[in-house]
Amino acid sequence: VLGVPLVESADLVVRDGKLWMRSMGTLKRVDVVLRRVDAEYADPLDLRPDSRLGVVGLVEALRRGAVTVVNTLGSGVLESPGLLRFLPELAELLLGETPMLPTAQLYWAGIDVERSHLLTNLTSLLIKPVTGGEPIFGPQLSATQRETLAARIAATPWEWVGQELPEFSSAPSDYLPEGLTSSSVGMRLFTVSQRSGYAPMIGGLGYLLAPGPGAYRLKSIAAKDIWVRTPTRVTAEKIPAALPVELTSPDVAGLPALATASPTQEISSPRVLSDLYWIGRYAERAEHMARLLTVTRERYHEYRYRRTMDGSECVPVLLTALGAITGTDTGAGGDYAEMVATAPTTLWSLTADRHRSGSLAQSVERLGLSARAVRDQMSNDTWMVLSALERMLLNARETPPDSRAEGDAFLASTSSQTLAGMLALSGVVAESMVHDVGWTMMDIGKRIERGLALTALLRATLTAVRSPEAEQTITESTLVACESLVIYRRRNPGKISVAGVAELVLFDVDNPRSLVYQLERLREH
Repeated sequence: VLGVPLVESADLVVRDGKLWMRSMGTLKRVDVVLRRVDAEYADPLDLRPDSRLGVVGLVEALRRGAVTVVNTLGSGVLESPGLLRFLPELAELLLGETPMLPTAQLYWAGIDVERSHLLTNLTSLLIKPVTGGEPIFGPQLSATQRETLAARIAATPWEWVGQELPEFSSAPSDYLPEGLTSSSVGMRLFTVSQRSGYAPMIGGLGYLLAPGPGAYRLKSIAAKDIWVRTPTRVTAEKIPAALPVELTSPDVAGLPALATASPTQEISSPRVLSDLYWIGRYAERAEHMARLLTVTRERYHEYRYRRTMDGSECVPVLLTALGAITGTDTGAGGDYAEMVATAPTTLWSLTADRHRSGSLAQSVERLGLSARAVRDQMSNDTWMVLSALERMLLNARETPPDSRAEGDAFLASTSSQTLAGMLALSGVVAESMVHDVGWTMMDIGKRIERGLALTALLRATLTAVRSPEAEQTITESTLVACESLVIYRRRNPGKISVAGVAELVLFDVDNPRSLVYQLERLREH
């Protein structure tokens, strides 16, 4: 939106006292940085040694005047609660004005009267260190904790401020698992420096505060851009029109030349290319997992109480395939009865557990993280797809519900919605992204992930000799997971065979799901 590269610390380096951006094997000089990282994390050499967000040597480059950082390091002192206590007096003294918006009542322990009030009312205040740090929620303190805190305040009273607990505004929200509720909300507005002073922007950030004491620490769980409506219509200043330029065709005299678009700025950061590559991998991983989880769940319900029925062997085989693809134990090698008992928990974990390697929830979560790291490269439609999926999986229970019907409904809905979302994302990427080197890296990641998942699936399902009945069910399930069943039926109306399946999903150059197709696309890139 701003027309400048969105970078992280890994994209920047200080050399010869100057700041540079890594750019495909070369370095580009950086003169101005719009800082989003907290100041104390900006340089692990001069500030916090444990920071992984900063650039080594940035402070020294700033001291030399070789780079400008906006907002400059140290400007956060203006947010100190100690300074906030005296903001009305400072405004009156320096500007001759009083603040238009009132501030929550504050008590600085450096003033005797206010210290006495603070110590007397510890149980009803939010206690903040002047030097920064986690606020202390007074109503949650035990008697022993109150005594300890009171002693600390009495020893160094100038380091503490007490704030009356504010009453937050509320608005309807459906973000929390319990559905539509009244939730505490906040709003952050911004001003922009101009030659004539500071001008407020007619928009800002609205955020949903965490329930409970976390709200008083301004801990948010969701945020949205907001638009502030004005009582009167605001019109933008008229911009003088550009002088008309007559363009003639170089080929045909008298005909206007076709306008040529400016070339798209190439992606220069290796970190951006890496994130785009992983977007391709995580999106394909989520799509493949959604298909395989769906067919495994359906086969489980079909055969869980029919151990002796032809085709029941497909259930442990498909669970084994899930374990091979995710690299986790799915309990498929044990007793059939034990497997039937543990399968619902396994399927739930592979769907909703964000901490389980290769799970559907983890793939979607990491897809979202990678996409946000390169937000300036992604279409706006991307967030329509990802936000709904992330919200659905974020609110999922850690363990299956007691009601089997409720659990099955969630698993079916999650798999189908994830599959629909990944297909929509694939369409957005194909139709709304410039097919430059970034798109190429994303497609490379997609092809590699599809090839790896396909070979792992085939190794688990088609490499062992089984009874004809089991083989028929397993090969059909494999085709469903590979989205190749319809193609196979069209070409082979008879019985499904292992040789025919292998030919289609391994060597058919016209099948976009085959292994050789993925290798051919990689060769073209």
